[in-house]
Amino acid sequence: PILMEAVSRKIKVPEGAIEVDTFPAHKYHIDTNAHVNNSKYIELACESLPEGFEVKKLRVEYKKAAVLGDRMVLKRVKEQNRIVAELCDEEGSTYAIVECIGE
Repeated sequence: PILMEAVSRKIKVPEGAIEVDTFPAHKYHIDTNAHVNNSKYIELACESLPEGFEVKKLRVEYKKAAVLGDRMVLKRVKEQNRIVAELCDEEGSTYAIVECIGE
């Protein structure tokens, strides 16, 4: 086994997240199950990181799957060396939470 710090499976989204972007789920986001591929949530969140932010640790919590044409809203909040990006639908229900920890 790999020795690592035990962390909660749930990622807490800090107060004060601001809307950074909104976009539709495109064909190239979709996997063979007709949902947005899990890796695409990570890519979308990482594209929103400030320039020069170097990710040392990354965790993702998946909540529900987006499908073709769904509008995704990206919210982001920064705390010290931690950035949390939340991808939601337009009503605020969460698709995925991506936590990036830098130096």
